Amino acid sequence: MPTVTYTLNIVDINPIGNNIWQLEFNPNSSLLESDISANPLTYLSCSSPVILNPFLNNIGNFNNSNYNAIINNANINRLSEYYKQIDYATAQNIPVNFQQLISGTAAPASVQDSNYTSYQYSGIRYWGSKNTTDNFNSPLTSQSLVVQTYQNDNLGLTTLGYASVNSFDTGIYEFAWGGGTYPEIAGGGAVKLSQILNVDTTSSVGIISPLTDYFVGVVAQDLVPNSLPQFTQYSTTANIPNTARVMTTDFGVPTISNYMVISGVASSGVSASISSSNAITFSFGSASRVTTNSSGFYTTGSSIASVYMVLDISSSLASGDKWYVTLYETLPNPVQGTLEPFNSGSSNNYSIITRGSYNNPVLYNGVFEISKSELTSFTPTLYFYENLPSSSGVFGNGEKGMLIWKAITDGTFVLFNGTTLSGVGKGNLITPTASPTIKNNLTYITQTYGTNPSN
Repeated sequence: MPTVTYTLNIVDINPIGNNIWQLEFNPNSSLLESDISANPLTYLSCSSPVILNPFLNNIGNFNNSNYNAIINNANINRLSEYYKQIDYATAQNIPVNFQQLISGTAAPASVQDSNYTSYQYSGIRYWGSKNTTDNFNSPLTSQSLVVQTYQNDNLGLTTLGYASVNSFDTGIYEFAWGGGTYPEIAGGGAVKLSQILNVDTTSSVGIISPLTDYFVGVVAQDLVPNSLPQFTQYSTTANIPNTARVMTTDFGVPTISNYMVISGVASSGVSASISSSNAITFSFGSASRVTTNSSGFYTTGSSIASVYMVLDISSSLASGDKWYVTLYETLPNPVQGTLEPFNSGSSNNYSIITRGSYNNPVLYNGVFEISKSELTSFTPTLYFYENLPSSSGVFGNGEKGMLIWKAITDGTFVLFNGTTLSGVGKGNLITPTASPTIKNNLTYITQTYGTNPSN
């Protein structure tokens, strides 16, 4: 066979035996395009003698030698076509080569231009980039209105199919019982927390007691308003809709309210009126303490002068207690049946629900926290942190009604919108972002470390 010389582009070289090498050429080389097709029998043999220059067998460890052009270990930086080297060798404020810089004759910088033009490299370092998904641990992007055209291109949602952020909660919130909050919060429910199981692994679980200083903070951090925790009941089977959203963890509802103003005529008790955007004043009559009738419904009890009622609330607030007022469009006596909260008026609308989330989870129920209780110009007055639905309105005298109550603030209650939790016994709550260890071993963990009875 005559000697034939070809110049080819080698893309890979690998030793496959003693003095035997496998060479991979650029597929577009003329050898593969023409000669092989014209003389297939000549080039099909893998043992055809080929003389390489340099001769590979004379080069020790060819793969890591300077002759391996594709090893990609260059230690001399490529010079930039755009950026110049700035020399601060002997000066801190003005570069030594200042004149060369402004004239454009400075030496090029040893930097690769693609460091500043490639989005994959420069986006996260210089331009800023963000990808967005609907929630933690989720690759879904249905809630975003901006689509990212390619990775790190702009501030939009990711199209990579991965969660932007993985963040797993480690708590299992066990509760002793659940129940309704009627009539203070007519359509709501609550659970009484008993402890938190802090899960690392199935063999490493800590127990956080409600008596622990940080118990309240942990609960508030994970069970945030409008979140949708998953309920597990240990022995009861009450119906709990999966749309039950956390209302608050700031307070619990008492077993009975303290005072009430019913919607009856003036002769049935004290009347009150909205005196400003965040205040209600009471007439100088007798307010009613709350009691229950033989059927367990709230009804008017013994009377108390509105002045003394306001002073009683003021003294309690000064001791650190929390007081709330629930406002109703109508409050019958006795209190029973469907109750409509006074949550929307000419000034503010707290009844809005957006995509299932309550814009104001507590105010939605007509519940307003009292900030101050005093005699303003000798007039009994309650002030609130939030503005009322209207800047005018009357309570009593056939108009609206209210319940006034001192909250439970031991940090062990979780209140919910969208469910009464009637008939719920022991169980637990976990967040949608609970760790895989918790989700995959919930029964085992709660039976081993918690209050879930084993069968």
